[in-house]
Amino acid sequence: MPGGEKLSRGEIDELTDYIKIFGARGLAWIKVHDLSQGKEGLQSPIVKNIEDILAEQAVRKVATCYSRGVDRTDLDLLNSAFHEDAEVRYGSYDGHYAEFTKMVVDGQADMDYTTHTVVNEYYDIDASSNKGKGEIYVLAFLAAGGSEYLVAGRYIDHYECRDGDWRISLRQYIFDWSHTGDDSNTDPNGLFAALTYRGKHTMDDISYDVLGE
Repeated sequence: MPGGEKLSRGEIDELTDYIKIFGARGLAWIKVHDLSQGKEGLQSPIVKNIEDILAEQAVRKVATCYSRGVDRTDLDLLNSAFHEDAEVRYGSYDGHYAEFTKMVVDGQADMDYTTHTVVNEYYDIDASSNKGKGEIYVLAFLAAGGSEYLVAGRYIDHYECRDGDWRISLRQYIFDWSHTGDDSNTDPNGLFAALTYRGKHTMDDISYDVLGE
């Protein structure tokens, strides 16, 4: 709105009352005094939350990049979720993340296919301190050696923002439950024979043609 930065608080309140006629519950507004100053050049009751929202969006991407990296055996994508000194705690392995992600990729060679799905997320992010925590619920579907596995667990993550880059500084995996069955009834053809664009358990997957590496 041209000249909007000159509106008084009383005028903003009048606009707020006006839009309520149309069923709006309130007015979200930001005065832009000086874009070159970034957040400091803005005035609004919601500005203080913007950085937290952007930070949460950044850590959500970390969660999805990790799952995609596992399923496509993409070591670089897996590693991109972590800061260089990050650690992981799984019980089966506790230590520097890079050794763990390499074991994950190497272990995928024994899998027929995997699907890791983020099903619920809870975040506590404080952008002003460049730190945050999260609890990520994950369902993993795995098939190998004639058996199928459904595994439910959670990642308890600690995040840090360094040089504007949000990544994991510590990840602990919590195992909740699992179910094992045989894959004798799994038929990639049959009912699904017409679905000819098939996913691959590697970086040869079609998604890399669209999204890149």
